[in-house]
Amino acid sequence: MEITQCFRISGAVCISVAFVVGVVGTISEAQSKNAPAVLLPTRSLSLKICGWQPTPHDPLGMKPSGDAPSIMAFDHQGNLWTGYVTKSSKLVPRAKPDSGAQYNIVELSGSPLKCEVRLNRPTTESSPAAIMFSNKRSMLVVANDQLHLIDQTGFKDLATFELLRSSDHEYYRVTQSPGRKSLVIVIDGYIHAESSYTWIDPDTLKIIQRCTYPPRPDYGHYIGFRSFADDGRYAELDYDSGLYAKPAYVGTFGVAEGKYCSEKTKIPPERMQPVDALMFDRETAYFSSRIDDGSIVVYDQNGSLIYFVPAQDREVKERTEIAVSEDGGRIAVIIDTMAGGHPALDINEHVASRRVDIFDTSTWTRAAQIELPVKSRTEFYSETALAFTPDGKTLAIRTTDLVQFYDGIP
Repeated sequence: MEITQCFRISGAVCISVAFVVGVVGTISEAQSKNAPAVLLPTRSLSLKICGWQPTPHDPLGMKPSGDAPSIMAFDHQGNLWTGYVTKSSKLVPRAKPDSGAQYNIVELSGSPLKCEVRLNRPTTESSPAAIMFSNKRSMLVVANDQLHLIDQTGFKDLATFELLRSSDHEYYRVTQSPGRKSLVIVIDGYIHAESSYTWIDPDTLKIIQRCTYPPRPDYGHYIGFRSFADDGRYAELDYDSGLYAKPAYVGTFGVAEGKYCSEKTKIPPERMQPVDALMFDRETAYFSSRIDDGSIVVYDQNGSLIYFVPAQDREVKERTEIAVSEDGGRIAVIIDTMAGGHPALDINEHVASRRVDIFDTSTWTRAAQIELPVKSRTEFYSETALAFTPDGKTLAIRTTDLVQFYDGIP
């Protein structure tokens, strides 16, 4: 049997080594020592008892105006907050959202779990909806293409930040740093308008810094991902498909890092095309869906490789969902294992299994695993969210309306 392990050498480079074990007792001992804990749900609840209903199909296919992925978050008391949108059957302009859609914000607490709709905000069908918390206990709600700062005691709006500007071609993304200390609003103007990064104080919604970038006259160019640290540093994957460049159809990509409005610097890995990244105080972790690239590679701020977590066969992270504990000590990643042929060639390609891996970021070893059900091919596209309690000891997983708690993370 072949066993693969990640080693850190001289405190610097982590090397993946495969070796064969021929004695059954030795295999069992190695597996029991290195195997992550398998967690089972300790509490669960369906949001249907709080009024959740399936979202009606939109025959017009309304284009969303933005993205705010934090649809679930723990407050500093350890209570979980999430929400759902109730939509109208007619189109409603953003200027008059009251007759359009409503974002209902739900608090889950106690054991056994109970839920209560604590507040709601009018919104529109094209606006994303999300709830977040800052490092200093401020509640942040995205609805109606606005960011609301809300007093958690009286549920009153303290400030509002407009997420869209006066361009029909702009698309925004609300990004929160792992330690909840900063918010970054990314505006994508594409080829029609300028793009911008805006750092915002999450406790006041005041602008810390804004950087603007001119339009790119190239339909084949896009940013694959952006990740932001607490101190203003960021990493991004800049991709050019080559469709409108010479030589034609030759794609190029590059990972770059910067801080606020400083000049971007290309960094390793030169041959890797990651699907996402996380920036911590002293290191950056890149997540890949390519087997030979490794599942996770971690670089320090000097660009030196310090950890390499090998991937297993047929694992993909094309739709990266990642949760980070507030202290940065734990991360959770959804990983799908595929069956069938190559996705571009075989229509029978499907998800064979799905799990959540929980990593200890001090060693980048798997601390625990959670097996998730896969009911059908469409389940591959279902909405799944992850959130840690502030102490990192409990992970909540939401799939559609079902919320499950996993306690006792080692």
